Amino acid sequence: MVTIEDLIKEGESFEIKYSEPYIEYRDGMNILHEASYYIEDGQKFFGWVEKSKRFIQINFPKDIALARFNELSNKKISKETIYNLIAILISLRDIPGCCPKEKATPKTYINISQTQEQTQEIHTIHNILRETLTQEQYNELKNLARETNNNADLLKPKIIEKIKDFGESVMSNIIASLLTNPSIWNNL
Repeated sequence: MVTIEDLIKEGESFEIKYSEPYIEYRDGMNILHEASYYIEDGQKFFGWVEKSKRFIQINFPKDIALARFNELSNKKISKETIYNLIAILISLRDIPGCCPKEKATPKTYINISQTQEQTQEIHTIHNILRETLTQEQYNELKNLARETNNNADLLKPKIIEKIKDFGESVMSNIIASLLTNPSIWNNL
């Protein structure tokens, strides 16, 4: 059975090698080989990475260390990356308590049926206003909304005043139509 000590020791054994750039003459052409960094036994290194991931997943399943280890192991291989991977293992060995994964921020979902009901109610109110008011009166209310940029604080007193100007019977008809509309009562 693999221990965390085994994984730390194996991780410390990996060396990053440097290859100098050089020019090779082959088949009548000069081929430039650029400088590069590499691990001599790359397959062994990637096997160690996967063993370490598995070890963390089994022994520290709720710890944030696995996400951090995954993130680092997907980066370009460098001395710094290897040191950081080993540091995660050392921190798990020295302080084995769980550091919980960050909780995902709650997402807000909109209930589509609620949106449809709200849209239906708005259509109902518009229909009641169109049926109760003349086209000219309806347009006057729409113009008030435009003039006040739909600011409720400014719009409300102006609409009340305008409906009063239309007369008591118009106001009574609007209220009666709203109160007797079945779609309004169904949603209460």
